[in-house]
Amino acid sequence: MTTWSPRVASPVRLALVTHGCKANQADEAALVDALAARLGGLELTGADDGDADLVVINSCTVTGAAAADARKAARRARAQNRGARILVTGCYAETDREALLSIPEVDEVVGNHEKAHLPRLAEALLAHGTGRLGRGEPEGGERNPARHARFREQSPSLRSIADLRALPRGVARPFVKVQDGCDYVCSFCIIPTARGPSRSRPLAEVAAEIRALAALGAREVVLTGIHLGHWGRQLTPRRRFGSMLEALLDRTESDGDHPAPRLRVSSLEPNEVDDHVIDLVTSHPRVCPHLHVPLQSGDDGILAAMKRVYRASYYQRVVERFRARTTTGAFGLDVMVGFPGEGRAQFETTHHFLKSLDVSYLHIFPYSVRTGTLAASMPDQVSPADKKERVATLAALSTLRREEHARRSVGTTVDVVVEHTRVAPSPHTSSHVEPGKCGGYSGNYVEVEISVPQPARSLVRATIVEACRGRVVGELEEVG
Repeated sequence: MTTWSPRVASPVRLALVTHGCKANQADEAALVDALAARLGGLELTGADDGDADLVVINSCTVTGAAAADARKAARRARAQNRGARILVTGCYAETDREALLSIPEVDEVVGNHEKAHLPRLAEALLAHGTGRLGRGEPEGGERNPARHARFREQSPSLRSIADLRALPRGVARPFVKVQDGCDYVCSFCIIPTARGPSRSRPLAEVAAEIRALAALGAREVVLTGIHLGHWGRQLTPRRRFGSMLEALLDRTESDGDHPAPRLRVSSLEPNEVDDHVIDLVTSHPRVCPHLHVPLQSGDDGILAAMKRVYRASYYQRVVERFRARTTTGAFGLDVMVGFPGEGRAQFETTHHFLKSLDVSYLHIFPYSVRTGTLAASMPDQVSPADKKERVATLAALSTLRREEHARRSVGTTVDVVVEHTRVAPSPHTSSHVEPGKCGGYSGNYVEVEISVPQPARSLVRATIVEACRGRVVGELEEVG
């Protein structure tokens, strides 16, 4: 039997395990700040270090494997931290609360719709000697099944700007969540259920957070959301993403004391990549020349079954318009294999289409049945073996495209946000790359290895001299 005693003294030892998307990573950083403010201080530790008072698992449910990862993380956290309290939040906590409550290792489950209450619930959980917390009802009423009604009252932000005291530990390019939720009805996707309807953060609030991050030393900020391209659609007056991005750039210029950080756009739907967005991404000096645009399939019949709002020819024109403005900018995509009804012919159509596109990389996902979605009950489900084979085929194409993208950068001068220091030679670069090299990403999303006199979170300028296996080697020109 696990022995445990109440713990509310400062600092609380917190281990936070995050799975899934960039929005979840942004939530992680916000939760750390909000918990520190509520609990009067934190000491961050690892879930496997064995000394945590509180383990928070920020879960994902986009695939069955992601949900399984959350369950495994809870069991492992208990095995490694016998005296800790285990709290699970995130998308899986929202969509299948009862499955998590059935796990003996889990002390509390906090859905996305009540994530803003998590610091208070965690404080009560730490002070509660044994057993569960009476289900941790949020202040002002009980839980009810009307998820969208509950979500509409929740801001995309989980912290106040006053809580932001330092950059997230180990993060050189912090995420800023400007939007949450999704109003689309893609037949394979459970995320609208997990995240609720689309909500936008006010422009002034986002600008204030970015200025605060710049004052703390951030030289790049990644804008993220569940449906990022709908940022501004719920505000008054209603605005398109390009207009919001341009206004944000104006409101986050350097204040004279701190350099203005560059901005990276995490992901936009094809129908949201208009000429205004392309102009900003390819020509504005503070916007990274990088777009990530989900495709999902290159077969029009599959796209229709997925309830996507575009077809392959439209997507192709988006890529061509981007490439007309930049040959070295990064263009990435998501593609799903094994969607119900995707036979050999449909997959080959997708494969052929992808080979025709001038893109920089592919993120490849096997379709996963999610209970509650339209696709879960569709006929002609694809076998795991076929999915595995198709993932491998597209992974080989992605490797080729990454290598081509890296080679295009040779001879160019790029700005690199330093993120880590290597302690051993990388197997992905030539033998003259020595221990102690630093690494980071250029604006056009190439991982660069470079020697910097004093490794730190900083923006440096480098000339790319060599490319090998998707990475490049740079020579230092200037430290920003």
